[in-house]
Amino acid sequence: EGALDQISMLRQMLVNGIHGEINIALSDVFNGWDQISSAYTQTHFIFASLPDPSLPGIWQTADLTSTKQFLPLNYQDMASLYSLITSGNAEACIVLLDQCAERMKDMDVEVARHIFNQIRDLLAYVRLENPVLLKDLSLAKFDPKQGIAPLQDSITEICARLSVEKEDALKRYADSVLEYVNEHIYDKNLYLQNAADHFGISAPTLQKLMRIGTQTTFASYIEEKRLSHAFDLLLANHSVSDVSNECGFASVNTFYKAFRRKYGIPPQKASKEV
Repeated sequence: EGALDQISMLRQMLVNGIHGEINIALSDVFNGWDQISSAYTQTHFIFASLPDPSLPGIWQTADLTSTKQFLPLNYQDMASLYSLITSGNAEACIVLLDQCAERMKDMDVEVARHIFNQIRDLLAYVRLENPVLLKDLSLAKFDPKQGIAPLQDSITEICARLSVEKEDALKRYADSVLEYVNEHIYDKNLYLQNAADHFGISAPTLQKLMRIGTQTTFASYIEEKRLSHAFDLLLANHSVSDVSNECGFASVNTFYKAFRRKYGIPPQKASKEV
């Protein structure tokens, strides 16, 4: 009672300050910071369910005639939906929206409109984040008969475009890694970790990018390129030690073993076998 009186006084001060009316929604009492989302969701439900939005006052769930007290899509769900959309996971998005649609079956039209607009605003935000990729994407308007179904089509389209863009970006990144490796292919200091440090990524991530660009591992790609070049130099009668050094092998012994493993002959016999 005392707290409500204080809120009433605060509301009146705000009304006097802005020379206009203010609606205040009060959630139930929640315990713990992890329930902030539920409290915030409940206040939105109250605003969406007001019997007369033009009538100012302080509103609580007890003032509403509706038996529903929570929106079928809370802010944790919205955060999950955003994450799923931006990662291009259309299937998981549809599962989440289907669950939401099921909970919306007995909802009032205005509550359903509120949920629809929440999701639509989220999609509009994603569109703003990707103006070039999604500039021609249109978003449906609310239709009580269709509910949130039209937005599922929009989400599927957004996920498809973002997935393609993500793959293209990954391919471009892989190409830049491969370009760097090729530029330093005969450098003895070219190691997986050094290359990863150059791009500011982890060694496993660089290994993944190399597989995208070459369908093989970092070490296998470098060894193959070096041995191919080494074979050409040996055919031109370069010495084994010079070839080993020029091609970036750590030592003549390392070169000898790699060459024999690939070609089945020692390096010094390469020119004689051809």
